[in-house]
Amino acid sequence: MRINSFLLRDHKLKIREPLLPNDRLTIALFISSMFARTKFQKDIQTEIWEELLDYVDKAPEHLSNLIKESDEYKQVKALHNQPMPFNIFNFVNISVPFLYRMNTCIYEINDIPGFITSDNPCLWMDPDSIDPLNRKLGLA
Repeated sequence: MRINSFLLRDHKLKIREPLLPNDRLTIALFISSMFARTKFQKDIQTEIWEELLDYVDKAPEHLSNLIKESDEYKQVKALHNQPMPFNIFNFVNISVPFLYRMNTCIYEINDIPGFITSDNPCLWMDPDSIDPLNRKLGLA
């Protein structure tokens, strides 16, 4: 995915070639995966799985022990310890179709140090959208 983004940058964006649908898909995948792997996202995911593990610890002892022997509990422990692959996979699958349908605008600047991109991009949703399944998204 990252290699495709670099190739797109070097072979299309730098020479201002029009973007094809696959190029827009590459951009949507890159934006989505970069957002999903931020420290903020990792902290949220870790907290979610930790909360579930805490519920198991607080359950009556016989029930807690039974749950802790299950494969599902082991999966939750693994997700708590390493949440990013799961989060990236799910976030990309959910957000890319929306991002792909959005208009693409790429800014370019000649000033030094140039355009500084955010290491923590955000995704905005239009809460006034009537259809909750097709809310309007925007990047900032």
